[in-house]
Amino acid sequence: MVNIKRNDLKLSYPSIYNIRPDINEISIYHCKDFFEKDEEDYVLDEYYGTVFSASAYERMCPYGISSEMLYYDCMGKYHDYYEVVDYLRVPYRKIPIYEVADNNQAKQIIQHVTDYNRDYNILFRGQGTYYTINRSPEERDLLYGESKAKEPSFLSSHCRPNINLDEKFLQSLWNWQGRMLLNDIGVDLYNELPNTEYMDYFHSKQEIEGTFKLSLFSLGMAQHYGMPSVGLDLTDDYRTALCFASNKFTYDSNNNLNVKLLDDFSKSMIYVFKCPRNVVFPYSYTKPKNFPKCRPDCQHAWFGHVGWGFAKNQMGMHLACCIKVTKEMYASIDQNYLKSLFPSSKDDPVLEHFLKIKRKSFYDPAVINVVNRIYDVIF
Repeated sequence: MVNIKRNDLKLSYPSIYNIRPDINEISIYHCKDFFEKDEEDYVLDEYYGTVFSASAYERMCPYGISSEMLYYDCMGKYHDYYEVVDYLRVPYRKIPIYEVADNNQAKQIIQHVTDYNRDYNILFRGQGTYYTINRSPEERDLLYGESKAKEPSFLSSHCRPNINLDEKFLQSLWNWQGRMLLNDIGVDLYNELPNTEYMDYFHSKQEIEGTFKLSLFSLGMAQHYGMPSVGLDLTDDYRTALCFASNKFTYDSNNNLNVKLLDDFSKSMIYVFKCPRNVVFPYSYTKPKNFPKCRPDCQHAWFGHVGWGFAKNQMGMHLACCIKVTKEMYASIDQNYLKSLFPSSKDDPVLEHFLKIKRKSFYDPAVINVVNRIYDVIF
């Protein structure tokens, strides 16, 4: 939490800074206390963009007291059909973690969530462990009435502690790389496609480069090939999420990923998100016609542009529930399917393009620092 003056210019233009416009948005499960109306200063939660008067923050547990809250109801009448074994905390919600017998039961939960929230995109993210927001016990106690509250971290890659890069620099770099990629792929397609199909690609490429879609396309490419971004990669495919939840991905000395089945599944989960339609988009929406199949296609990729400004963990606000994953659930996945999520450079011309970029040493050091994060996957 950071202090912010009442007359700070950022509060006059909240949408520019990704700050929530309402001051003192307090959970109904707050402490039965009061706050002063004429506080000089506010406090701002840099993870969610929420703003409170100092006394509301210090006295009221504005995000709701965990012990008094009900589990977030994400599927109506089916809410009590499944076993809740733990929970996570995000602002104003207590997110249930369900334990299931098998994949069929997990898919039932997902179907119930989908049916109950038809105006939203229901998307998934599989993780072999969970990461938490770096708050002090005192801060968690003031916000949630629980010093050990488990608050999941969905920080985009450019916000993570080991990366310190300017957001505008990154966006310029993505768009530069995106234009280079579209041009280089276009040269190949000119020699490979019939003229009518190539012209479809060419006109579609021009449309993308002349609109906001270029930033979306570039964001998706950066996110899926290893460059830091302000997005979070999601999927609408259960099997893809299950693969990511069941394997450990570790970097080698060349920044390539080694994939190994988890030894311990105790923290393995599929996170189910209930996403407003204006905060996520599918990769298929951004790519030109006749663009070759690549890693985002294989992973049924969606993206959330949610890691920017003063709401770095904004994706947490869209979390609906979590499903624990077991080794037995992953046993249904063929190893060839896992490998198909990361096609090699001979089958993925986008990866081939980026690996060539990675090997070039004449770029500015700041650019090299970013492109060196591009990765291939080793099984």
